Amino acid sequence: MLANEKKPLIGFKQIAPSTSDSVIVPEGYEAKKLISWGDALFSKATPFDESKTINKAAIANANLVFGDNTDGMAWFGLDENRAILAVNNEYMNPEIMFNAVSLISCIFSVAASIASISSSLASFCLS
Repeated sequence: MLANEKKPLIGFKQIAPSTSDSVIVPEGYEAKKLISWGDALFSKATPFDESKTINKAAIANANLVFGDNTDGMAWFGLDENRAILAVNNEYMNPEIMFNAVSLISCIFSVAASIASISSSLASFCLS
């Protein structure tokens, strides 16, 4: 807030600095998960295989789910209710994802995840 202003410039009260390992949002707001690593981006995607088996199906499925270790994001608004979210998948953790490292499985697990997002009543979801 500027010294001569009575109302915050960004429309909500600032959040105090914190070392808490949690998501903190301004009063009156809430944070919701939109998408997580392994969530399906296509109807033909299969759930993450907890056995971490590497086979052709698992490698192909890596291209159909949301990636790991995201660090860059871009929001491309299509209209007031729809957007494309492009997310960089910086790298992957083979020890978490697979029981053995395969170069092909690593290649298919990095790059970018592209998701179609829609909104209704101030809530966003994959579309």
